[in-house]
Amino acid sequence: MLQSNLGQRFNPKVDSTVLYIEMNELTAALDDFTFRIEPEKKTIFDPIIEGAGSLSIKNASIKIRVECRKEHIKKANREISIPVLQLQELEVSFAYLFTYFFSHIKDLNSDTF
Repeated sequence: MLQSNLGQRFNPKVDSTVLYIEMNELTAALDDFTFRIEPEKKTIFDPIIEGAGSLSIKNASIKIRVECRKEHIKKANREISIPVLQLQELEVSFAYLFTYFFSHIKDLNSDTF
């Protein structure tokens, strides 16, 4: 049930939630996508991997809750309070997941030595 807070100021002592999202029965599909995985710093032990795949998700649910919290930091030899957004709740579930990946090693980075 949604409640309207029009005309009310945000009071984190009463309720510190700044974002609440709940979504149910979601469906997503990525068909025939390509990917490339390569290390940030190339070595002979970290090959470059390229491939393609498909991903299908059915009946997924996502719940996210973000709160505004107070954090104390030292600045100019004083302790001050600053607002911080904190992920308090993250829940992901799905009834069906299908994946298909095909990959190959493209390069063994043998030219790095």
